[in-house]
Formats: sequence, structure tokens, C-alpha cells
Amino acid sequence: MKTTPIFFALLAIALLKTSSLGYIYNSVLLNTYAKIVPRIVMLDRTHPNERPKKICILHEKGDEKIATHLRDEIVRTSRHLVDRGDILIEVREYHDINDCAKMSVLLLLNGSRRHIFDAVDFAMRHHSMTIAYDNTLLRYGALLSLVTKERVYPIINLAALKKSGLCLDPALLQISKIYRDEGVR
Repeated sequence: MKTTPIFFALLAIALLKTSSLGYIYNSVLLNTYAKIVPRIVMLDRTHPNERPKKICILHEKGDEKIATHLRDEIVRTSRHLVDRGDILIEVREYHDINDCAKMSVLLLLNGSRRHIFDAVDFAMRHHSMTIAYDNTLLRYGALLSLVTKERVYPIINLAALKKSGLCLDPALLQISKIYRDEGVR
């Protein structure tokens, strides 16, 4: 079978639409995060009286459209929380992380290893929760991610939780899988 230049052009266009010139993201998974992240944020026991709960979506330079789409989906799916002033969402590039100093949650989109380590360190110093789009970021110290199989489960990095001193809701702990250096349990 001979491939034509049209095939390669169509493939390139499809990749650009899903990758936004950066990492590749799954739109169904992004929508799942948009529905679940606000619920997790509202269960924050470390800052129980803080309103609004502030979420900072961190992304690499080429992923601004993806980050903005995720913010818009969170707003769409949690309109009541946004309208009541319960949550506030900002979008920043990893190199602008200092703008996230007063955020309850850093939502980490895929990034360079250095950016992920810096974001996790930043979150520890500012007592912020880190939620990672990609659960492989748990190995770099992210606190929480999602496992999507037949069902969606939160997955918690127990070492990161202990190190952070943050307090998670017991109901969240009960339904979550546990990540250890050896993997998921």
C-alpha cells in the first residue's frame, strides 16, 4: 500500500489538533479531570475555610490551548461552584509558577522533568496540593492523579502526602488507590 502526501498532511493536522504543538492529550480524559478535580478540591481539609479554592493549571509553552480548554471545561461542568465563588481557576506556564503562590491546588499538565520537580517543590513550600494529568508524574512527587480503567479512581502518592503535611478527606482516601514507588496498590 502506497501512502500519499495527502495522508501525511491529514495525519499532521490531526496530531496538531490533539497536541497543541506540545504534548498529546486525550480529550475524554481531560473532560474526566474537568468533572472530578473540582470535587477533589472541595474536599480539601488542609484549608477547609478557604474560599475560593484556587486552582492553577500549569502547562508547557505549546499547551496553552489544552490548558485553556481544561479550564473552560471545569467552569462548564462546575458552573455552580464558580458562580458561588467557591472555586477560581487560573492558567499559567510552568515558568510563571510564582503567580500560583496562593493557590490551593496546582493541576500539572505534562511537562519537562525539571518543571514537574520544580512545581512539586513549589507546592510543598506553599502547602498546595498537586494533581497530575498523567499518573506517571506521581513518581516525581505529584500528590494525586487519576487511574482510568473500567472505572475512574483517584490515586494518591502516599510518600508525597506524608511529606507535604496536607490533610485529605477520609472519604477521598477510602476510595483511592495508593501509589508506592513499586507502583499502584
